[in-house]
Amino acid sequence: MKQTSFSNRITRREFARRSAAYAAGLAGLAKGVARAATDAVDYIVVGSGPGGGPLAVNLALAGYKVVLMEAGPAAEDLNGLMSLPIFSPSVAANPEVAWNYYVRHYANETQQRADSKYVSAKGGIFYPRASTIGGCSVHNVLVMMAANNSDWDGIASVTGDPSWSADNMRPYFRRIEQCRYVVRPGDGGQDPLDHGFDGWQPTEMLDTSIFTADPQLNTILQSAANQIGTPSTMSDYAQNKLDPNAKAVLDGETEGLYAFPMSRLNGVRRGIRERIIETAAALPNNLIIMTNALVTRVLFNGTTAIGVEYLPGNATYRASPLASPTGPEPAPRQQLMASREVIISAGTFNSPQILKLSGIGPAAELSKFGIKQGPRDLHHQLERAGQHPEIRSRKARARSGRLLRRGRFSRLLSGLGK
Repeated sequence: MKQTSFSNRITRREFARRSAAYAAGLAGLAKGVARAATDAVDYIVVGSGPGGGPLAVNLALAGYKVVLMEAGPAAEDLNGLMSLPIFSPSVAANPEVAWNYYVRHYANETQQRADSKYVSAKGGIFYPRASTIGGCSVHNVLVMMAANNSDWDGIASVTGDPSWSADNMRPYFRRIEQCRYVVRPGDGGQDPLDHGFDGWQPTEMLDTSIFTADPQLNTILQSAANQIGTPSTMSDYAQNKLDPNAKAVLDGETEGLYAFPMSRLNGVRRGIRERIIETAAALPNNLIIMTNALVTRVLFNGTTAIGVEYLPGNATYRASPLASPTGPEPAPRQQLMASREVIISAGTFNSPQILKLSGIGPAAELSKFGIKQGPRDLHHQLERAGQHPEIRSRKARARSGRLLRRGRFSRLLSGLGK
């Protein structure tokens, strides 16, 4: 695997242009909220993370008016911390954007309590999330690896939808990828490793010398290479020749010692947060970002989703360490309507929660909380909402896009397309 040349680096002019666009996008947030309250919009996208964010951007680029609703703040003051990968733990722990979940990973209580992240006072395993523009992409460790073929094929099997198969999904990864660690074919043809070079998400390879320069870590890596690799594995690893996103590796699901690609540009975190804000700056009438807007339920006219109810204000969700644990809601709930679709992309936990708060889910579970079950045909199609935790985050995006619609759902607009 060849490394990129210096010519692939961003220029100072381009850096200045992107910085200006980013600042303009943040400056336009307040104006966007005011417009959203009065203007008719085509689409409402709930959740600005890696699922909802690209979706909203693609809809805006296609000429639609979109409101992207984010429960957390814009958090402009944390931009510096977010941009530097080494500060990921600091961002995750910052109460301004932290949402702290305590979850059940295991059916067996003994196994659950044995987890080092188990918090007895909360009765669950600590699972940090982020509530700001970009969602958890602002505090993750930037690993950008394509899913194994068996992951995609498993989703296709469970959903009964062959369009989720690995063969069908791989081109979407190629379309969003801007690979910066492989030299682009000079003839403009397809890369034999099957990388993409024109997408919005830059990827750079981890610098393996961080690990190989440490004697103790180097010993551990050498031991691992001896167990799972060939005699050249350690040398190839040190030279960044082992690419986990190469087509042959994905096709063969080849185990080995790999460095990992990262979602960054010249060592700085770059992902969906930047793409959202820059698109809002370039198309302020198309992409409107609403922050501090916690969606509480979907509004229906019969079986058609026509809008959402939301709670405005900062730290309104009790997973936030800044939220009040008791007392009344801080502000009256408000409503926002869409002429085309309501799309729920609020993540693994919150997408099923919003659907259930909207009356879509198992009747027995809803009745425990005094929630009236919604339209019966929607209920039957979503009766397993929140089940199958190993796939539900991807599956929820597909479900909500298909079922909460006025028009045709297209995966090209789901953030997987360019």
